[in-house]
Amino acid sequence: IYTLSLHDALPISIYEDLALVGTENILSLFVQDKHYFTPHLIMNAALRYDQKSQNDEKQTTFSPRLALMYVPNDRFSLKLSYAEAFADLALFYHYVFNYSYELSPQRLSAFQLTAMGKIAPWNLNYEVNLFYNNYTNLLCLFTRNDADSYSFNKRLNSGQLKNAGIEATVRYTNQRLSGALNLYYCHNIKCEDYYYNDLEETVTAVPHFTMNLHGAYKLIQTA
Repeated sequence: IYTLSLHDALPISIYEDLALVGTENILSLFVQDKHYFTPHLIMNAALRYDQKSQNDEKQTTFSPRLALMYVPNDRFSLKLSYAEAFADLALFYHYVFNYSYELSPQRLSAFQLTAMGKIAPWNLNYEVNLFYNNYTNLLCLFTRNDADSYSFNKRLNSGQLKNAGIEATVRYTNQRLSGALNLYYCHNIKCEDYYYNDLEETVTAVPHFTMNLHGAYKLIQTA
């Protein structure tokens, strides 16, 4: 069991001031358009603008999204999409570390290829999703030196993680009975300045494989 403390990592002694009131203002704008090239080929394009002010700091971010969908019939569709997103760090981290570090929003760039459809005679709906994710500016407070020691990460907001994988879901519905099976596999391609376990070749809180299975039966049928 390891106990990690921020006491030696903080740039100045501010423990008594952590309860001070801070201000945060967020302005968000979102535009989206759908275009039909043909009745079966559709494009969705969107752009999101965010402006966040934390005390005296101001950040602006643009997040584009683009998707092409091929829908040949009501039983099958195929979608290729690209999206960017961000998550700014909590006001706490800006207050604690911004005296010595310039903190940037954590960012994600993602490509996805998704096939969706249904098999009506079997009452099944399915979805298969291939994905590639590139995370940058990840927050990582501590890095692993070896099997028994950790140290404070001097490159606080520079973590990077790239992974790719597949997720498949099958749903069954028939009157009162329903159920679903979800399978997920993820392969980590690159990990720098983030919580990577060299011994087990895993990233903390990013599982390689998950499986979920659930079923339901409606006892009372309502009109």
